[in-house]
Amino acid sequence: MSPHVDETIAETSLSETADGDIVTICTKCDGELDPGERTPTVATMEDGVTVYLFCDEDCKATFQSD
Repeated sequence: MSPHVDETIAETSLSETADGDIVTICTKCDGELDPGERTPTVATMEDGVTVYLFCDEDCKATFQSD
């Protein structure tokens, strides 16, 4: 299953593989996310809506405290 790529997902939550595939990664630790799993998210509304994806609640909490 290919991850959903949307311009509202932060660039820090996307990565390109050597094959040119786009995968979603944790914004905090760069761990690859399973596109079939629900992940914790943070949305900001500075210049429109930007969604940051995280592998777990710990990475999300660390990101929010930075």
